[in-house]
Amino acid sequence: MNKKRTFTDAQLEELRPFEENFRTAVYSRYARRIGGPEAARNIGRIYKEATGVQLSVYASCQDCMMRLLTQVGRAYLEDLEIIEAEKVEEAARRLVDSKPAPRQKGRPRGSVKTAKKQE
Repeated sequence: MNKKRTFTDAQLEELRPFEENFRTAVYSRYARRIGGPEAARNIGRIYKEATGVQLSVYASCQDCMMRLLTQVGRAYLEDLEIIEAEKVEEAARRLVDSKPAPRQKGRPRGSVKTAKKQE
């Protein structure tokens, strides 16, 4: 996959508790309470560390919370898709690189000679 991830594995792990909030904000355009101003500051801090972009993290401003959850959520969900694609590519690569099953020795059941002996 050619796309570059936004967040590191540690950052993704910190954001994992908010995954449902991100999905709701991105796909339903609805923001739920995320746990107060401390949670909003943590999400904003992680996003700033990853991208360098400072977002408004005022917990009392619903528009700010919606923008925060939507923007961070898009990046988070995109990273999850990239990780899943990498897993699929790795599984396909292992399948192609794996050795074929060994041939069975002897005649297969129902071969011509076996059928003639039974007559």
